[in-house]
Amino acid sequence: MSKIAKSHGSLGTTSPFGKSITLHNKAYTVARLTLLSDIDRLYEKLNNNLSKKEKKLIYEKINNKVIEWNEIYSLKHELDLHGMTAEAAVKYVEKMVKAKGHIEDLLIVTGQGHHSSEKILKIKQKLLSRFKSRVKINQFNPGQLTLEKRSKL
Repeated sequence: MSKIAKSHGSLGTTSPFGKSITLHNKAYTVARLTLLSDIDRLYEKLNNNLSKKEKKLIYEKINNKVIEWNEIYSLKHELDLHGMTAEAAVKYVEKMVKAKGHIEDLLIVTGQGHHSSEKILKIKQKLLSRFKSRVKINQFNPGQLTLEKRSKL
């Protein structure tokens, strides 16, 4: 099924257990690189001697940047959670499922843990725990999950 993102004209196809193919224009690519760069800079700040309150503010800033980016650039039934804290990612997915009515499967990009401490896939683990049997791991890309829509009872 083709989908066009609201403001930047990306075109993509998604399949729960097939490869996702998305064609993005230059504006999307620049925005994505800017987001990732901003997130990297914020994470670098965490290496400084900061209070718990200061660290919490940085994590909130990172989570908000990812959420704002998704609101502008994500395809209709896709969420990219790269960079978020695991707790914020789960809350965001729950909020989006509730807001969208979850009438279609939702592709969730968590990443493969390359940038996580000790390569632990915290977001993926939390989502698998929270949504249990409704979450499937993409066999072609383990950094993607599909949250299946709820069946009518």
